[in-house]
Amino acid sequence: MMASRNIGLRALQQKRTIFGWLSQNKMIYPPSPSQISTKNRLFPTYIDHPTELGTIVLDKDPLILNFTIPGDKKCNEVTQALYDILGDSKRYPFDGAKPVSMASIACDSPGGKELQLQYVVNNIPTLVLLKKQMVMDSYVPKPGPDVHKEVMKFVKSIY
Repeated sequence: MMASRNIGLRALQQKRTIFGWLSQNKMIYPPSPSQISTKNRLFPTYIDHPTELGTIVLDKDPLILNFTIPGDKKCNEVTQALYDILGDSKRYPFDGAKPVSMASIACDSPGGKELQLQYVVNNIPTLVLLKKQMVMDSYVPKPGPDVHKEVMKFVKSIY
């Protein structure tokens, strides 16, 4: 009885270490520019302060704001689906004349929480579509086996 309790305690302690956290929480980044076969702009860093979003919002192309928690498994599914669809010309539903930009907001930072309030985001993950700096649509995808289909449906609704 005592041996099984010690094994369980050791497993719990291993999960609490920084190495246990790093091995379980993988952050998702966009493909390198040489691997992107569309004209879409996929911003490579997570935005964690409102001022970082200022110049990105000024772009004339539609902008998808991906409100996510970096490293969260369910959020990673949605982020990966976005990168797969927006970065691959074979999956992207529009031709090159209809580009889309995408930026990920780190909702676990104080600045990310401020942006959540600004864009009225209550659930994580959430996709917010901006056109000419105005919120046009908001969508809460359900992570799971059909996440690519759900994200594709949202992307198709942009144009």
